[in-house]
Amino acid sequence: GTEKFEQARKLFFENNGSLPAGSPVRYETAEQMKARFFRALSKYRDYETIALVAHRMLIRQFVADQQIDFCQFIECELEI
Repeated sequence: GTEKFEQARKLFFENNGSLPAGSPVRYETAEQMKARFFRALSKYRDYETIALVAHRMLIRQFVADQQIDFCQFIECELEI
């Protein structure tokens, strides 16, 4: 529910994307999120450019949060 989501979100940021062993809420770590993202994008490896629509939580794993505005286009180079 919403309460658990907010708690997990708060803990995610407090722990810099890691999940402490005794965490009261389980959530995907930043490293797990990045790994899942790269697995999903692996089929586009041969493309020179792709457009991606994603949530801020994912985008901030690659770009400083201060650079992300609502509905903003961000150019980013990644090795897939």
